[in-house]
Amino acid sequence: MATISAAGQVVEYMFVATNTGNVTLHDCTLEVLNSLSGPVTLAPGQELSVVANHTVTQADIDAGGVSATAQARSAEASGSTTVDVLAEQRPGLAVAGGATVSSPAAPSFGVAGRARVLGS
Repeated sequence: MATISAAGQVVEYMFVATNTGNVTLHDCTLEVLNSLSGPVTLAPGQELSVVANHTVTQADIDAGGVSATAQARSAEASGSTTVDVLAEQRPGLAVAGGATVSSPAAPSFGVAGRARVLGS
């Protein structure tokens, strides 16, 4: 089973709809994640496929994964299936620290003064 582990990864979904009946199906479409195949006519045993991509977001990882549901429709029948891709969640927390030592300030005192001219 495929898993995701980081935002930015791309999940490629591939779905196949097969006419499992014994009559021809008309106006068949297969849709997933805004990707559409069809409309076509499918004789018994024939297939219709669609591929769709999803770029993983951080919200997908936080939610535990992503899923996509494909909808197959025809004038005579319909069906759907869902594929789930789980997220590999790895909680972690790192703590770093350090210390600096500074010399104490040297003692100091302020001196103020003024001058005046006498006897001129």
